[in-house]
Amino acid sequence: MGVKYDQCVHTMKCSEGKSDLGTHEIYLPSYDETLDMWAPMRIEIVHFCEKDMASGYGTPFIDPLGRPWRQWPHTHYCAEMYVLMGTDPDNPMDLGGKFELWLGAGEEAERFVFDKTTVIHIPAGVAHMPMRVLELERPFILVAMPLAPGFHDKEQIETLPPAIEPPQWALDRYPEYFE
Repeated sequence: MGVKYDQCVHTMKCSEGKSDLGTHEIYLPSYDETLDMWAPMRIEIVHFCEKDMASGYGTPFIDPLGRPWRQWPHTHYCAEMYVLMGTDPDNPMDLGGKFELWLGAGEEAERFVFDKTTVIHIPAGVAHMPMRVLELERPFILVAMPLAPGFHDKEQIETLPPAIEPPQWALDRYPEYFE
């Protein structure tokens, strides 16, 4: 370790930020003001490693402060960036699967499917989610970064886009949300 710049290096934490995203328990390494009081933003990393891993269908979640909540489509007061990254060193632009993300709320919601390394800019106030892995050849990574400091407020939109088909695990585990 250095001396002068030690305050610039932080190992991400992965303690309570976990969620059952369907077929696989997932842990969310994160960086925020709980690790570094001067953190300029919160960063989360999701390692997608199974087909049908998904979030935003009322998914149960425990945030990094240990608070339980459900992950629905939602908005933020600030813009957010998603970076989808493939993990093939010989072809880093190939995502390694197909990833679905919904942007917008209600009748204006639009479905996007990605199979390449991609950056997604979600403007402030734009509803986003659900998301899920449709096909998987090899694991890939999503990095989520709100473009504002600290934990960010959000408005939960407890309805899914019209005509969406939740994954079977969500229907089986949480039927009350889809009646």
